[in-house]
Amino acid sequence: MSALRIAVVSNDPDVRLEAARAFDEAPVSWSVSLHTSAPEDVDIVVLGPDADGDGIPFDPADPRSVIDEIESRTGAREGAVIVVTSASGGVGATSLALHLAAALAPAAGVGFIEVTPGAALRLGFMPGEHLTWADLDESSESIARCFLPVAPGFRVLLAPEDGGDPGLVLKRSRSAFDLLVVDAPARNASAALCEADAGVLVMGPSVPQAHWARAFIEEWPDLDCAVVINRLGRGGETTRAQLADLVGRPISLELPCCPALRDAEDDGRLVSLKWTRFGRAVTRLADALVVR
Repeated sequence: MSALRIAVVSNDPDVRLEAARAFDEAPVSWSVSLHTSAPEDVDIVVLGPDADGDGIPFDPADPRSVIDEIESRTGAREGAVIVVTSASGGVGATSLALHLAAALAPAAGVGFIEVTPGAALRLGFMPGEHLTWADLDESSESIARCFLPVAPGFRVLLAPEDGGDPGLVLKRSRSAFDLLVVDAPARNASAALCEADAGVLVMGPSVPQAHWARAFIEEWPDLDCAVVINRLGRGGETTRAQLADLVGRPISLELPCCPALRDAEDDGRLVSLKWTRFGRAVTRLADALVVR
């Protein structure tokens, strides 16, 4: 999936301004540009009252109608939700969720939402110095304002320190992105999992982790869920096949130990997806989750 490219065409600067305001309510994954003549390399052309040609007419008296018409013609729908959760805490689910969003970003408009605080420092945001989903209001502009852009090419909506129910946040955010990656710890994942189209269950390479993972799967039998083993360091001799038997389903992916990941987290950034075994594994997971 890629961003929808829309050109607004009019010789009247007032009409172009009204159109720009109308598209403030459009999904943030739409790329809107203003022109006096229609360009060739766009998906949709919107024509002001003074413009001729083939395109969707823009009515300054009913600006919202142009968004409804584009959604109708393109079959626009709510974005898919991928929830990354864990059988227990401390197994690297947040790191995987962030890197999964980065891997998906080149091909889609991706938003990242965390349910509980934890991702800010990993992205270089200092506590208390950024907007969170507690700052969302009823205006459409608040989605674009509160989802903060980060270098890998996606946008993040961070959680407030006092937490809360993210269910309404997820419902409001779905239409703004092609894909939402949600970091939802096991202890507070229910609201996110109810909205999920797919899940990623992260577990450590141990027998207790496998039992906890099996209990999670039994609790959410209808969730399309990939099981991922994350080897944070040297572990025991329990094999991938043995863990799969305990979980009761195949292991989709085994992430290798990655010292470069720890160094990147210390610097408030993400690790390269191209030059590490961890990054290449995450890219394979992204390819399996989404048909590009």
